[in-house]
Amino acid sequence: MESDRDRLDALIDTYLDERANIKEIKGVLELCVEADLDLDYCHALITRLITFAIHNHSTFHDEYSMTLRFVFVRLVKSKVRARRAGNTMIKILQELLLAYSQIDEDLYRIESFENTQIPRNTLIHLIAIVWDGLKKLLELPGMGSVLDTYAWSLAPNVISAAKGTDPIAAKSILHTSSTLYQCFSHESGIPGTVESGEYILCLLQGMKQASELSAAVKKEILKEFSANIKIWLQTFRHSLPTNVFDIEEALGNIANDSSTIKDESVQDAVFRVANLLFDNQMNLHWFDEYVSSLQSTQKITPFQDAIVLKYKEWFKDEEDASLSTSLRKRIRLESTDDMELYEETQSRTVESHVHKLYPQDLVKTWYFRALSMLIKSTESNHDPKFVQDVIDDIAYLSINESDGIFDERLARVALSYLQSHRHIAVQIATLYDLALPNFLRANMGHILPDALAAQDDSILGSLTEILGLTDEAICEAGAHHIFVSFFMSPDIEYAKHGLERLQSILGSEEAMLSLLEGHRTKVTSFLAMRLADSEHAQNALYEVMRWLRIPDSATIGFFLGQHMLGILAQVTKFISEMHAKQRALTHPHAVQALEKVMALSPQGVQEHTQQVIAILQTLGDLPGMQHDGFRLWKQFADVLDLDNLNTCIGAMVRGVLHIFRWCDKSIKEKIGALLHEKLHTCNLTTDRLLELPNIPPFEELMGVKEFIDQKRDELAVEDTVYKICKKAQHGDALKTEALLEVLQRILTNHGPLHPVIVRHHSMLYTVLLHLSRKTGDNRKIRNAAAECLGALGATDPSKLKVKIIDDDFVVLQNYLSPKENRNLVCDLITKQLGPSFLATTDENAHQFLQYTMQTLLKYAGFTSRTVNDDPAIKARWNELPATILDILCPLLESSFACKWSLHQPTYPIYPQADSYETWIKRWYYGLTQTTADTARDLFNACTPLIQRDFIGLALDLLPRLVLHIVLSGSSDDCSTIIQEMMSVLLVDPQATDHTEKRQRDSLRTVVLITEHCRKWIRRAQKLNGIDASSVTKVRKFLEGIPNDKMAMASFRSKAYPQALMHLELHIKDLGKEPKSLSADIYESLRQIYVHIDDPDGVVAIFSFFHKTLGIEEEILQFEHMGQWSHASAEYRQLLEQPIDEANANRLLTGYFNCLRSSSSNTNMLGEANRLMSRYPASVSRLNAYRAEASWKLGEWDSLDTSLEESMEKSFDGSLASALGHFRQGKHLEALVNIENAQNELMDQLLTTSHDSYHQSYDYILGLQMLHEVKESRFAWEEAECTGTLEPVIQLQKQWEKQFELVSPTYQFQKKLLEVRQAALFDLIPNSPSFTVGVDDGAFWLARAKAARKAGYMATSLDAIVRAEALNTPFIYIERAKWYWLNDQKVKAIKYLEDHPNPNPKAMLLHARYSEAVAENLNRTEILQLYRRVQKNEETWEKAMYFLGQYYDKNLNEYSVQRMNAKQMRIASCAASSYIRALPLGSKYFYYTMPRFLTMWMEFGDAVENSMDIKEKKERDAALEVFKHINNTIMQNLERIHPYQFAMVLPRLVSRLSHSNGTIGEILMRIIGRVLAAYPRTTIWALLPPAESRTNEKMKMRAKQILDKAESDPENGELLQLIIMQARKFTRVLKSLAVEEVTLDRPLVFSTKTVPGLAEISNLELCIPSQKALLPELPEVSSESHKSFYDDLPRIKGIGPQYEVMRSLQQPKRIAIIGSDGTTYHFLVKRNDDLRKDARMMEFNTMINKFLKKDANARQRDLYIRTYGIIPLGENWGLIEWINNLNALKSIVAQEWKIDGIDVKRITAGAKQLLELATTTEEKFNAFTKNILPKCPKLFYRWFLEHFPEPSQWLSSRSRYIRTLAVMSIVGYILGLGDRHAENILFDKTTGDCVHVDVNMLFDKGQALIVPEIVPFRLTQNLVDAMGVLRYEGMYRKSCEVTLDVMRKNKIQLMSVFETLAHDPITEWKKRPANVQEIAREQLKKIEKKIDNGRTVRDEVQELIALATSNQRLCQMFIGWAPYI
Repeated sequence: MESDRDRLDALIDTYLDERANIKEIKGVLELCVEADLDLDYCHALITRLITFAIHNHSTFHDEYSMTLRFVFVRLVKSKVRARRAGNTMIKILQELLLAYSQIDEDLYRIESFENTQIPRNTLIHLIAIVWDGLKKLLELPGMGSVLDTYAWSLAPNVISAAKGTDPIAAKSILHTSSTLYQCFSHESGIPGTVESGEYILCLLQGMKQASELSAAVKKEILKEFSANIKIWLQTFRHSLPTNVFDIEEALGNIANDSSTIKDESVQDAVFRVANLLFDNQMNLHWFDEYVSSLQSTQKITPFQDAIVLKYKEWFKDEEDASLSTSLRKRIRLESTDDMELYEETQSRTVESHVHKLYPQDLVKTWYFRALSMLIKSTESNHDPKFVQDVIDDIAYLSINESDGIFDERLARVALSYLQSHRHIAVQIATLYDLALPNFLRANMGHILPDALAAQDDSILGSLTEILGLTDEAICEAGAHHIFVSFFMSPDIEYAKHGLERLQSILGSEEAMLSLLEGHRTKVTSFLAMRLADSEHAQNALYEVMRWLRIPDSATIGFFLGQHMLGILAQVTKFISEMHAKQRALTHPHAVQALEKVMALSPQGVQEHTQQVIAILQTLGDLPGMQHDGFRLWKQFADVLDLDNLNTCIGAMVRGVLHIFRWCDKSIKEKIGALLHEKLHTCNLTTDRLLELPNIPPFEELMGVKEFIDQKRDELAVEDTVYKICKKAQHGDALKTEALLEVLQRILTNHGPLHPVIVRHHSMLYTVLLHLSRKTGDNRKIRNAAAECLGALGATDPSKLKVKIIDDDFVVLQNYLSPKENRNLVCDLITKQLGPSFLATTDENAHQFLQYTMQTLLKYAGFTSRTVNDDPAIKARWNELPATILDILCPLLESSFACKWSLHQPTYPIYPQADSYETWIKRWYYGLTQTTADTARDLFNACTPLIQRDFIGLALDLLPRLVLHIVLSGSSDDCSTIIQEMMSVLLVDPQATDHTEKRQRDSLRTVVLITEHCRKWIRRAQKLNGIDASSVTKVRKFLEGIPNDKMAMASFRSKAYPQALMHLELHIKDLGKEPKSLSADIYESLRQIYVHIDDPDGVVAIFSFFHKTLGIEEEILQFEHMGQWSHASAEYRQLLEQPIDEANANRLLTGYFNCLRSSSSNTNMLGEANRLMSRYPASVSRLNAYRAEASWKLGEWDSLDTSLEESMEKSFDGSLASALGHFRQGKHLEALVNIENAQNELMDQLLTTSHDSYHQSYDYILGLQMLHEVKESRFAWEEAECTGTLEPVIQLQKQWEKQFELVSPTYQFQKKLLEVRQAALFDLIPNSPSFTVGVDDGAFWLARAKAARKAGYMATSLDAIVRAEALNTPFIYIERAKWYWLNDQKVKAIKYLEDHPNPNPKAMLLHARYSEAVAENLNRTEILQLYRRVQKNEETWEKAMYFLGQYYDKNLNEYSVQRMNAKQMRIASCAASSYIRALPLGSKYFYYTMPRFLTMWMEFGDAVENSMDIKEKKERDAALEVFKHINNTIMQNLERIHPYQFAMVLPRLVSRLSHSNGTIGEILMRIIGRVLAAYPRTTIWALLPPAESRTNEKMKMRAKQILDKAESDPENGELLQLIIMQARKFTRVLKSLAVEEVTLDRPLVFSTKTVPGLAEISNLELCIPSQKALLPELPEVSSESHKSFYDDLPRIKGIGPQYEVMRSLQQPKRIAIIGSDGTTYHFLVKRNDDLRKDARMMEFNTMINKFLKKDANARQRDLYIRTYGIIPLGENWGLIEWINNLNALKSIVAQEWKIDGIDVKRITAGAKQLLELATTTEEKFNAFTKNILPKCPKLFYRWFLEHFPEPSQWLSSRSRYIRTLAVMSIVGYILGLGDRHAENILFDKTTGDCVHVDVNMLFDKGQALIVPEIVPFRLTQNLVDAMGVLRYEGMYRKSCEVTLDVMRKNKIQLMSVFETLAHDPITEWKKRPANVQEIAREQLKKIEKKIDNGRTVRDEVQELIALATSNQRLCQMFIGWAPYI
């Protein structure tokens, strides 16, 4: 083969060297074209062949170009070589053209030919050869798209070279040029660089040159040029050439050439180019004359006639002609710039003239006339060639722009040629870019009736043949077209013949009637659509009614009403077509027709109101349809009866307002009149007013607006806010939007601090956050929610109880319950399908949605009969929203049908799917094939929608479908599902064939499935009747998915709680202790903890992970510890190193966040400027930081600079821009910036975890900041208008009050104060009257306080200095505090002393500082300082409290018996101060009240036991003090609010036994006041002493209190009734308590067995729940304060049964039914003194208040779980029952039992081992080596079982840890013992730790036979259940915070402990020793526990170590269960 190729190469070389004839060379190459010639050799031949032509017959152009073609054929086998060959040809041609343009030379040297000298006459022939050769190359397959750009660009120069040259060369060049279009048409590539106008010009020039050729050749070339021009203009018919003047001149030369005027191809080119020029507003001065000369000799074609018509229509007057002529005669400018400027100027002139002269309707008129003329010619001239030409012309004129007007006529033309000349029909179809069958189908309505009615029967046969249908099938498919056409036809014979033909095809008249019946809806709806444009439509409808045998009594309106859904579907189709800008509308008069329908069928409208509304609402969005829309809305409103109008008024108002802005003034006035009429007609209830949108303040609507505003202002705020919250959760989008508008109005009019708003804060935030997330895709609702959240402000999370609304419906009974299935269907329709139906404007979507809803209704049992007759179905039906009911009612009897055919996918599907959506659709369909019969119809009904990309619906149903198959399917089905999920989980995150979004969405889907399964488990466990095996199935399914893979998937899906849960389970699977985990696992833990917002956990992880930290890990640790300066230093170090762009952005964000958090605004500004040059790619981000720092520093020039440069669209950047633009007076730009910032926050809020309001807090604060910026602008605008600063002052006051609600965290407070300062004062309008005395420095003072409290002393000092500069009142106090905290204590005191006019606050501060230092002052002087404060402000509680405390401190804590007379007088002053403080407020209540009571009782005891005081002087002094205290009490008794005494009522009642008569009398009076004030709640405390059997004095006094109450002149009757009912109730309960029951009997009994119990009903007594026992205290005394909730439920009755508990004392559980309808359970307990338990609950309630006030505790949501304990006697009472509690022991025992471990055996074995051990060491060994290994830690399972939903799991575990931690510390301090494993319980609904039997106090446990030697219970199961971090992190920190709170409130706590220690119920009261001494010893122990001198951290560390010490646990009593 190699030798053959060599021989062939040699032969060609020989021919070339010997200069043989080119034909011989061509012949050789032609024969050997398929030979394997060397490609390099072939490429070299190109140049050699052209060089050969220089000397050998260069005029043989065709021979040379064909020879080159054979070379190219070989080369194109390699694309690279082919391209190279083309480039060589282009290069040669360019060199030849360049040489030829140099006309002064005779010989030319060409580089490509090695500078061979070439004569000029040879040069043009070479150009011809290369040009034709290039064309030959382009013709080869695949080359056009490669080289066409170059060829087209060279064409003008080549044609120009042919001018005036050798005729042979010119002919060749022009022929090649004229046919070059063939290459383009073959390849269909678009030329690249050359402009269309330039090429048109060169073609015209070529045509002119061709006219000069000989007659023998020019005709053919002219024809080719004309065809070339035609092809070009057809391809680029919309092009706008810039060289129209040159084209006009060239075209004129051709038109005026007499030698070619009769040439048809030239004529065609002239008319086509003329048309182009006309479209470019060029008037051809010669065109009239040219047309006249043609018409004188021949008849012009229809196409040419159309162009003439355009000319005459468009250029009618002389003005047009003169303008065109002046432009044509423009001068030739030398400068290109001048030319461009000139042409631009002229272009604008022409454009403005044309827009004035040739409006769009004129252009369209010509267009329709021209097309009509052309189509008409085809109807009269049936010559196929003529018709073909006309069709080409129609295509040229763009039939697609005809709005479908000519479709019918063209379709009929096509039909007429189906048989004889089918290609014409094909060509007509091509006009529409359709294949012939599709064209015929699309025009079936035009052609099928004609085919049936045609005299030639074969036409129908041709039609059916092409469509592949039988005659009967085509009639079935197009029946509605047939009947509509024949019923509408005025041609009776036509219709008669057509119907007869139809009957002959169908076989009978009955078959024809049946066909009409089957298509009645479509026929009727199509005819209805013709009511507006045809006078025959109504008669046609009557004809249909006659055919269908509708009774004569039925009206046409009734008939239309029956088919209203179908009619509306056609209108919807019209709207869809308009939205899609469809060329041809199916029903162009649909809107007008609907108006006619509504007038004819009012009843039909009223039965389909929601469907009509849905259509009318979408009309407003269509361009130009607003006036029609108004007419429809008016017609709609006019036909409604009053009930329907009331229902639809909100939607109608919204719809009309939507079109208002686009209407002219007359229509606007009509809209105003319509709304005024209808709104006054309606009954505007509260609900309807809430649904109305806000009326805009337009002149035409002012009356309506005033009317609506007045009506809304009359509504009660309480009722309105409550209804808004309830309705907004479940309303549709439009109603929700209206509700939020009303809420905005309330917030604007009443302010965010209105008592109702504040009272409903939690509910408002709950709803608004729910809407923000649920309707994130609805911009209007989202913006309204954002405005409301901004107005409400960022209320401290600890002051709220924001709930996460979980409205997901979970099918629990696996589609076996008809009721549950019905609820699911209603849920799907209400939340998904109904809103989609109302929102979409796609006609097909409407059809599918209606089909799905119809099918689901049938599945759920909803039919027209059942919704009226079946009570259960009717009730559920009536619960649906009105808007949804209106959609569904017609579907009860509709008959939508749908068919689909899908292939069963092969598993796994995910790897095969090309997109996420495809995967979802295929998997869904695949799963539906394995559903059980009970669920198949439901899931199948939704299949069509899901296949139409309703992915949201798929994501709702897919988890349900998987769960169903898991429950009902086989094990193989479950395995297949797991396999599919694993195919997603195992995808490599770095895989390039799966986009990041696809992976994330797919993983999220897997996570959603598992979340749904876990949610089902949680709810199923609560429902009786769910088979345990079903729960096991689902658990097993979930366990089949690897935890490590699910952890990864959850993390990437941002499901962080689930990620943590799976990761911890993976760690459990590994069986490793936390300390031994790998670095990867720790890193995963760290990342998860960062995202679940647990900084304590992150710090703990670092403490676990002992390794040298990298710099980024150190940064993270610093950030979580709040060490911002350290973190920023590390960031700066990193930023100095080379880093890529992605990491740069991340590090810059972290760096500037640290600077922001540390208030380093100056550094922030400097660093932003510095880093801009280092990181140019991040300039926009850095500019945003610079802008932020600039406004915070008041560097306005810097901010202005930032605004001029590119800035990142972040919240902070947009806020800075808004402030800057406001300052510049650019208010519109500023508002746009605020909107951008708001959208940014809402986007972030949407993606935030749904776990808590706390996690959303930062975003809500941002919304408040934006709202306040706008508020400040509005206030200043109002101030400018009114000329007064009052609006600004009032706004500042409101802000100051609102600031009290903000979280006390400094970072939040700082942000808000910074923006307030800037917005309200730094952006003051430039008005002289407002530049002085505006800023009083209040914000600077607040900033100074916040920064000082947070420890930012430099920031605080800066704010102080700024405030001082503004003469801010009381700033000197803040400076003194700053000095003091900065360890300049003497300076602080001196500063306060030197102030000339100190206020009481300054005086008190001076006194306290002086006391603390006490260097130069004695006690008397300090006392005078305190007394000075009290005298200056006698009504200030704080002054009185500190005065009393100072007295108290000087008592040295001696008992009364040990005091001297002086100390007694000091005690008297202290007690008096405390008493006088109580009426002034409750802030210090927990110190003043307990301490006063203690001192009072101690002096009372001292007086009663006066002989214990040795000296008479002291005895007299004690008596004197006692009398003084009594007098002070009596003087202030009426001023002290009863709720304050109610707080200590049990302690007051317990002192009724006091031996001192005066104390008894005063106590009775106090208690009597409390009873009179709150009889329904306080009666519970008085019943036990009144029935006491052991203390007659107490009994007597209690009875006197009750007797006096019954005789009260004002409330005696009520009090008498309450007392009587309470006595009866307690008697009955006591008989129940003492009842003995044998445990072998059933444990549930009827209440009728207890005399009187079942008869209890409608009592005035409040149910004694926890919140009813203790009142709420205000910090400031107020007569209006409500201590108890108004809505406390009363006892309505007793439940029918009670239950006896299986324990020794047999407590009974009863159900008390409340007046609120709720059932409350209580435990009736006997043989147990509950008074100590009750005191403990009171104490815990107080601790909760302290925790709530502390920022750190509040941030961590620390609390003690409390419950009501009501002692009803000395040894019995009630305990509020907490449902769902499980004891620790029973939980662990149950889990052990599952694993085959018997707790009794463990206990017995442990007891035996520990009793045998005699030493601690032996016990330790036995405990750790023999007992604990047999006791696995399984408590963690309880959380997984009861809280399978990850978010609930994490939330419950967090609550468990925190409540356990708080109670650990509180229990330790109080010495709470007996914490065995049955006294610590856990709530299986919340995870809360609940302690019971809390009466072993004051370290009594240490005195047991086996002493309790651990501070609190923290055994192995409790620790293990805390997760991988154990007691590190959350538990430790919660303990530390709790202890810190106890230390901060030590004085108050000790005061309360003191009263508890002296309470008669304490056990040492029974001892003979000195009670007070014992009590004091206990108090000292407690005080030492609170603060023993060690740091909080060290103390907690020690306590945890002791509690978890196996050394100590092994010594605990075995019944305490230390091994659990």
